Amino acid sequence: MNFLKHAIRKILLGHKSTSNDYVNYLRKKGASIGEGVIIYSPNHTYIDEMFPFMLTIGNNVNITQGVHILNHDFSWSVIKAKYGTIIGGVGKVVIGNNVFIGVNSIILMNTEVGDNVIIGSGSVVHGKIPANSVVAGSPAKVICTIEEFYDKRKKRQYDEAASVVIAYRNKFGVNPPKEALPAYFFLFEQRTENISPVFLQRMKLGGNLSETMNSFMNSSPMFESYEAFLNSIR
Repeated sequence: MNFLKHAIRKILLGHKSTSNDYVNYLRKKGASIGEGVIIYSPNHTYIDEMFPFMLTIGNNVNITQGVHILNHDFSWSVIKAKYGTIIGGVGKVVIGNNVFIGVNSIILMNTEVGDNVIIGSGSVVHGKIPANSVVAGSPAKVICTIEEFYDKRKKRQYDEAASVVIAYRNKFGVNPPKEALPAYFFLFEQRTENISPVFLQRMKLGGNLSETMNSFMNSSPMFESYEAFLNSIR
């Protein structure tokens, strides 16, 4: 059945049927693309094919739905119409390693994004984006460092997890199984390598399982058990 679904998608969507198909297609066109690159919605993503050899994407880059990556523009058509002159409009796009590009963001030509960067949804990105930063807006600007973002998110983990539990209780009348909170298991899961397959799968994301496992094993949970975590939420 899965093979049949893939075959149908391949017929309907061609090289945009899956993330791997799209990445391999762009590589064959001349783009330099590293490992672990995921294009979450290939059919709703536009990556410029006019000058694919002007595009470099590093390792472990997450490209979400509606993202546009452009290495040329046609705005010079206005100049041509007014002055009769043809001028160029082409530039490189370089995206570093470990980058997240939020929904509906646009990466313009002549842009270099450093390593460990988060680009907020709907951003218009141009120029040099420093490594280890979080950017957002139109035009995109640095709003904090990756370290500051990490600290903020860590402080919000319990409140976010509690909101999931409360919403689940209100909807279904029971507590959620712990596997329903795969992003928050560091709060309550005991430090053992024998963990839920759901949590293990989450740890494998991004390809750095060993580092994530070390972080998990060398930290301490906020609660002694999942039940204790649930009991703390009223």
